Amino acid sequence: MNTATQETNVVPLTLGIEPTLFDRFAAKYNIARGHVVQTLRETALAQYDEHEVSDSDIENFVRIALTYNLNPLSREIYLIADFGRVSAVVSVDGWSKIINDNQNFDGMDFSYSDELIASHNQRAQPCEAWIECHIHRKDRAHPVVVREYLSENYLDTLSWNGKTRRLLRHKAVIQCARYAFSLSGISDQEEINHEAHVRRMAEKSGKADKTAPEQVPSSFGGLGQAKMMDTDDVAPEPTQNIAVQETAHEPVQDVAVDCWASTSSNAVGTAESVWFDKPADNAASADTVASGEPLFSE
Repeated sequence: MNTATQETNVVPLTLGIEPTLFDRFAAKYNIARGHVVQTLRETALAQYDEHEVSDSDIENFVRIALTYNLNPLSREIYLIADFGRVSAVVSVDGWSKIINDNQNFDGMDFSYSDELIASHNQRAQPCEAWIECHIHRKDRAHPVVVREYLSENYLDTLSWNGKTRRLLRHKAVIQCARYAFSLSGISDQEEINHEAHVRRMAEKSGKADKTAPEQVPSSFGGLGQAKMMDTDDVAPEPTQNIAVQETAHEPVQDVAVDCWASTSSNAVGTAESVWFDKPADNAASADTVASGEPLFSE
């Protein structure tokens, strides 16, 4: 396609004419008219079942991407289809962009539990029992504080075992951002992974999952349902994800919660654990990220 042809295909935003949702998206990312849906299907959709992803699903996805100023072409946000539903999932880079783009963001602090917990199976890295994120807003006197516990988030996957502290810190940032900036309609990958884990364990035990929602027509409002992805950055291709899942080891317990033992007053619960129950050395208690700096560096 020559330059002249490409320019005529890009949708102009003419004064006085209200562009459609796809027109706005095409103009924003320089996509040819009429190619938006197909481009997103090829670059931003991870399909894991036979459920048909409709053009309306793509339209809802585009609306969310434009609302949060996220670029699906660079995997800041992507679409997952599984269990008869579709979900808009924001990557780590996408969450960082949402936070930094907010004009009231004024930096963040992290606090860490004094207790480090090590793994019996030696697969996961030692990690604090909890990590706390403090997001400061310019228009509020007090920071928004959210604490995320290892016992409520850990899954026996390649990503969690290799980057345990990083993924728990990501969860603290994401959940804190939800409260600080009233974010809705989007999920993060670990939410998808945990729901898939619960469903898979229920299927293996032959029990129906009473807590999971019934399969409903495609929507972006609730948690998505997809197979577990071993990544904390972007969604892999569907075939790649399935291959990883087939070769990865299974968790040694059938339930992802209550799998940690209490070794100090800072730990959560007293359930016995075969995963993480060895106390280790204490860690530093806090660090800080200033406004405008990268949020997710090691």
